[in-house]
Amino acid sequence: MPGCARSQALKKIQHSQEWEKWMAVAVEAYLTEQKLEGQKKKSLRKIVEETEQRCLTETGYIYKLDKTTLSRRAKGLCSMQEFNESKCWLSTAEESTVVDYAISMARRGWPLNHKRLREHAEEIAQARHGESFPEEGLGSCWVGRFLDRHHSRLHCYKLHALDTSRARAGNPHTKKAFFDILKKTLAASETNEAITPGNIYGVDETGIQKGVGLSDYVIGPAGESIQHQQRSGDRENITIIVTICADGTSIPPAVIFKGQAFRTSWLQNNPLNASIRHSPKGYTDGEIGIEWIKHFNQQTSVKANGQRRLLLVDGHNSHYTYGFLSYAQEHKIDVLCYPSHSTHLYQGLDVVVFSVLKRRWTAVRDEFERRTKLQVTKSNFLELYAKAHTETLTATNIISAFATTGVVPYNPNAIPETALAPSLESSSAGGLPLPLDPAVSVVSTLIKSVIQKRPRSRTLDQEAYLEQNQNDIQSRDIGGTPNKRRRNESPTSSTGPNVSPTVRLYTNLANDTIQSLSETPLSYLTSSSPIRSDHPPPIYLPTPFTPTRNRYQALLDCPAMTVRELEMQKALKEAQEMNEQQKNILIGMQATMVLQSMYVGQSQVQIQAQESKKARKQSKRTLGDGMPRLLSDLAFTEGVEAAERAEQEKQELIQHRRAEREHRSVIMAQWKKENTNRVARNNERRREHKVLVEEWTAEAQLAKQEKRRPRWTKPQLEGIEPPVPPPTVREGADDVEDDEEVDLHNGPHLEVDDEAP
Repeated sequence: MPGCARSQALKKIQHSQEWEKWMAVAVEAYLTEQKLEGQKKKSLRKIVEETEQRCLTETGYIYKLDKTTLSRRAKGLCSMQEFNESKCWLSTAEESTVVDYAISMARRGWPLNHKRLREHAEEIAQARHGESFPEEGLGSCWVGRFLDRHHSRLHCYKLHALDTSRARAGNPHTKKAFFDILKKTLAASETNEAITPGNIYGVDETGIQKGVGLSDYVIGPAGESIQHQQRSGDRENITIIVTICADGTSIPPAVIFKGQAFRTSWLQNNPLNASIRHSPKGYTDGEIGIEWIKHFNQQTSVKANGQRRLLLVDGHNSHYTYGFLSYAQEHKIDVLCYPSHSTHLYQGLDVVVFSVLKRRWTAVRDEFERRTKLQVTKSNFLELYAKAHTETLTATNIISAFATTGVVPYNPNAIPETALAPSLESSSAGGLPLPLDPAVSVVSTLIKSVIQKRPRSRTLDQEAYLEQNQNDIQSRDIGGTPNKRRRNESPTSSTGPNVSPTVRLYTNLANDTIQSLSETPLSYLTSSSPIRSDHPPPIYLPTPFTPTRNRYQALLDCPAMTVRELEMQKALKEAQEMNEQQKNILIGMQATMVLQSMYVGQSQVQIQAQESKKARKQSKRTLGDGMPRLLSDLAFTEGVEAAERAEQEKQELIQHRRAEREHRSVIMAQWKKENTNRVARNNERRREHKVLVEEWTAEAQLAKQEKRRPRWTKPQLEGIEPPVPPPTVREGADDVEDDEEVDLHNGPHLEVDDEAP
């Protein structure tokens, strides 16, 4: 790794590898010398000296070689490195498989840490060694030594999070669509001229927190685990709108402060001549976007001199309002939108500029606070930010931003395939992280072809009919037209006269395999129904392999007395080499199967977790599909205008209905108040009437005892006010959105008289 010192273990490994390299050179020179006839042969010491001198000439360093070791190597004895490899839990082929798997998973966005790497290696070792593999697993230092052995292919990195939506968005499909639109927009047409690099602009917003910055490496006392740095900690966001041009220039930025209105304290030294805006949360919105496009036109119209300009933007809603796009069309500004969630690949400001800008701002802010013991505020922000902005937006960085993303010069290959690898997890063209064996692919293809062409199963009645009339059917087939397919012969029948024996054999084997699979728990593999995530994957049971040993080395070391014995030794050596090669291939295949089984298991868990989530509501955004678009296109602008008009009408209707409901609420409140007063007055009259009735009842009883008529008649209930009906509701007034709805279905709340009339 550049800038980092090599460890002692790594130095030893590299020294051993170089030493083995030059020892192999010496062995080859010695064997070549022994084949010479009729000449005086060089001694071992002489060959060692010549090899060391050659090493010094080519590398500037001498690797000391031993003549005794050279003699042993020339006789075919193994090196110490090969001997140690035979004692390792993983063979060279297995370690190579683990390295390939780790690289593949890292490129897909699922890198392995030390713990997961150890788990994968232990799975492979357990599969090969079986019960002889210890329960405690590999040694505590195994991962470190493994990384040292493969330092040329594997490194340790600090993990940076990548959002899942960004990982899925960066795929070959959206890449091709974006660069196709870019090429078409830049090229000349019958009505438009080509766009020159001086008229290609990129714009993006970035947030800067006044009191928070990036982490840095500092110097502190030895033995401490952490080192603090004093900062204000103010996390209020300030948005900076940065615009760059492909010719290496830039226009003054726009700064958005958080606030409800402009403040006089914001007036300050403004070296960049930046335009100042404000918003309630410090972020850009549709109104600021329209003001910015006007500011952009003022800054670039003289330079464009009436020519077309291209503006590259992201999918923020402030970039595709009707006011923004209509103004761009009127002033010959083509607006091209990146694919959604993929600015980390295509937007030069995100890829090159903003990381440098954040580091420079952190340094400037820390220096200011350390020197003045003051905090960064809106009153001094512009002057401090100007220094970081000027040091970052140099011509070199700006040109690099467009070149790195393949915009200028036009180069779709600037986005490598490795950058799109994380999308393979969600891509329909994705596969396992490791390739299948060719033989497995051939058998799988054969079985799939037989499954697709297999006829429907016959019923029992059809089978009985065929058995009874088999002779008649065969005679009709023989006497009929040979080019016509037999009525009851399947497309994959292996009994035709023109079918070769090889095809017939493999077809029958495939049919037998399909029939056998249909009777196992893996029957879903032979079914035409789609595979579900709860289907169990095939289980692979690994077989332990014995270590490779040179059992017949003594026979090979014996001097051959006859030509026959020499040929037999040669054949024995070739057989041993072939056996070792085949065993290494099998070990590598088994390691691949173990890793693929683990990969399939993890993928199954992830798919089940995704399927268990509730389906989200479908997005109604104009850019809901995430594909790149030329926003300044007339059809798209008309669509945006229609969408905004419909949204405005909807909001006006909601406001109108809300006003009607508020008006009705006032009327209903008055009606309820009047109705309550009416009920109270009626109840008072009923109480008075009740008292009068009680007095009359007493008088009537007394008159009955005295045998006379009551002195007054029975009082009647009078003056009861009739109920007033509630005010009527206009039809459709309550037909609004769920969050705006008022419960009027049960009618208004009516108070009932306490007593019946």
